[in-house]
Amino acid sequence: MLIESLEAWGKTNGFYGIKLLSHPSRTAAHRFYENRGYAFTKDQKNFIKKFDC
Repeated sequence: MLIESLEAWGKTNGFYGIKLLSHPSRTAAHRFYENRGYAFTKDQKNFIKKFDC
């Protein structure tokens, strides 16, 4: 599975963890990550400003 390969690569290369971002409406994805040991940490607000070009 891709997520397992990513975790193994991260451990091998000295990373201390993985941060995932997921839209609040993606509840199936949240269950997927939680079932693999990922923990919910906080709600996040994203801001964007588009320029008229």
